[in-house]
Amino acid sequence: MSKPLTVDRFIEAFRLDMSWECAPGTRITNELTEFAREREGSTREIIEYLIMFKMAHGIRPEIRNSDAIDALP
Repeated sequence: MSKPLTVDRFIEAFRLDMSWECAPGTRITNELTEFAREREGSTREIIEYLIMFKMAHGIRPEIRNSDAIDALP
């Protein structure tokens, strides 16, 4: 079973995977926050949510850094 989804974990997973800064207040961070809040507490795999988010935003749905994402606290 996966750890419960939080906004912070989701943004960090996206940042690790994409190597983007995701600074507070930016459009991408706001969109990541909105997406994660709607799913907060879910125990579905975070990588599944990353793929969903990427597809919904026209980003190629590949995961580049699954080991680092799996190691998130």
